[in-house]
Amino acid sequence: MKRIAETATVFSTHRTADEAYAWLEATLQQYPRAARTPLPREVLADARARLERGGEVDWFYYSLDGRYVTRTLDICTGLQGGGCPPDRP
Repeated sequence: MKRIAETATVFSTHRTADEAYAWLEATLQQYPRAARTPLPREVLADARARLERGGEVDWFYYSLDGRYVTRTLDICTGLQGGGCPPDRP
């Protein structure tokens, strides 16, 4: 079993699908996926579609530098009275 040296875990809430998708793209820039786990365009398109419908996106992958990257993000419109929760590292 491979030991994970470090993880990069973030839970993030955004007000719009565009904002959430931009954050997801920035994550891929910061922690590029390892060559053995390329990210097909269909996965990105699916993530955008789920965000636009108000759904949550969960990503788990190994980065080029060997980190296990986990990203969870959702959309919060703040319409339910409580506002949006802050991001959790």
